[in-house]
Amino acid sequence: MKKYALLCCLLYCVFTFGQDTFTLKDTQLELINPEAGLVIKKGGAYYLLGIDPDIDKGKVKYHTNFFPASPEQLKKLKDDKTSIFATDIVKDDFKDLKNLSFKWNGDENDHFTIQQVNREAFIYIKENEKNSPTVKNVFVPIFLSLANTKILMLCGPCAHFIIPLKKGLTLVTYDSTAHIPAKNVKKKLSADILEQFSEKNNFESVYHIDTLGKKVGFRNYYGKEVIPRLYDSIVHNNYFIIAYAGKNIDIYNHALQKLDLPNVRIVRGRKYFPMILQILQNNKVKKICADGKKLSRILQHYDEMPTNEYIGLKIIKEGGIFTLIFADPFSEKKTQLVNTINVQKFFFSHYDGALFESEFYDNELKDYPVCALLNNGKYDINYIQYYLHGTHDENVDYIIPKVNDTELLEDSKQLPKNLDECQQDYPYFKIKKEGLWGYYPLQKVPRYKELTDFIEDFARFTLPNGHKGWLYKDGKEYLDE
Repeated sequence: MKKYALLCCLLYCVFTFGQDTFTLKDTQLELINPEAGLVIKKGGAYYLLGIDPDIDKGKVKYHTNFFPASPEQLKKLKDDKTSIFATDIVKDDFKDLKNLSFKWNGDENDHFTIQQVNREAFIYIKENEKNSPTVKNVFVPIFLSLANTKILMLCGPCAHFIIPLKKGLTLVTYDSTAHIPAKNVKKKLSADILEQFSEKNNFESVYHIDTLGKKVGFRNYYGKEVIPRLYDSIVHNNYFIIAYAGKNIDIYNHALQKLDLPNVRIVRGRKYFPMILQILQNNKVKKICADGKKLSRILQHYDEMPTNEYIGLKIIKEGGIFTLIFADPFSEKKTQLVNTINVQKFFFSHYDGALFESEFYDNELKDYPVCALLNNGKYDINYIQYYLHGTHDENVDYIIPKVNDTELLEDSKQLPKNLDECQQDYPYFKIKKEGLWGYYPLQKVPRYKELTDFIEDFARFTLPNGHKGWLYKDGKEYLDE
C-alpha cells in the first residue's frame, strides 16, 4: 500500500497555482496511516488517495488516484494505533518548518533525517557510524487542503506527511511505525549536503529566470518570486546562482540561500570543480563551497582532470644531438632538432614530458612553445617549429606542416628572448627580464616587480609603481581597491 503515491494516474486534472496548495473540494480526510497513506471520505464512500505531482517547465500537474477502501480494510486501519485521525489534527501555518527537522533511528545503526531546504524542497538524509551523511532523496512539498483540515505532503519515491498535532508538528513516514516529532535544527546544512542536494534536485525544472521588465530574478514553478527581480543579469551552474547588479555581485546556492559574501569583485567557476567558486573579495582570493565557507584545500590550477590519454612530448640530448620525441597512445616518432648550436637544454611548460591529449590537440604542435636555456645563461622562447625547420626527416611531415623562412622568423621574433629566468608553471612559462616578471603567453614582455606563482587561477603581483593586484589566468588584471 505504501506505493500508492507513485501509481500511474487513472483520474487526473491539471492545475496552475499561485501557491503550492492542492485543494480537494467536497473531500474529507478520515485518517493518515504510515503504510496506507491518506484515507479520505468523498460522497459517502472511503478511498485510499494517491497524489503524484508532475513538474515540468514551470507548470505543475497533479495526478490523483482514488482506490476504494473496503469495510474490512477501513476497520483495520482505524484499529491501527499508528493511524492519525483527522480529529487529532489542529490548525497550523507551518512557518516554523524552516527551523525544524525530523530525526529517527532505523535498522543497523542507521539514522535518518528529513529537513526543509527551501520552500520547494525537503531532503531525506541517511547516515551511520561508518558512512558520512548522504542525501537519499529530494521531496517536493505540497499542501493538501481538504474540507476539514490542511496537511503537508512530501512527494518523492514514497510519500511522507507532516501533520500539525497538539503536541507539535509530527512526521508520518512508512520508514517508521512511530510518529516522529519535530526538533529544532541545531546547525545549518553542511556544504557537502548542499552539494548532494544540488546534484539530486532538478533545478531547471523547478525554477526559471524571470525576465519580465528591465531587471531579472528567479521564480519557482508556482510563479512565486524566490530571488527578487533586482539584477541586470543572472547566470547559474549546477551548484550556484551568480546575480549581477551594476558592480555588485550576489551569490546564491541552490537552496536559494544568499551567501554572506559582500564586496565580491569577481567570481570564477571551475569546469571540473563546479561545486567550488573562486572569488576576489576585499583584495583577497578565496575558494568557497555551497555554504559560503572558505575552502582551504588546493585544486589544480588548470581546468583539466587526469585521464589515461596522454601525449608524450619531450626533448632529449644524446651525444650532443637534441631529439624531439612525440608519442601518442598508438605510436612514437623521433625527430632531430636544428638551430640548437647555442642551446644547453630545452623544456616545455608541462612537466615530466607528458601533457593531456585534449590540451595538445587544442594547440597545433607547430605553435607549441618551448623554452631553451642558452650557453650564455639566458633563455629564449620559440615555437617548436623553429627547431624543426629545414629538416627532412619523414616524421616532420607527420607532425607539422612546412613553413617558409619569412613566416618562421617573423613568428619567432614575437616571442620573449634574452630572458634572465624562465620557469615551468603549467600551462605558462614564468619569465623574468631586467628585474621584471611576467607569465608567457599572458604577457610577452614582463611587467611586474613581484609576481607569485599561480594559486589555482590567480597570481598576486606588484607593479613597479608599488600598486598591488591579482592576475587571473586569462590575463586580466584586478588592482587592489
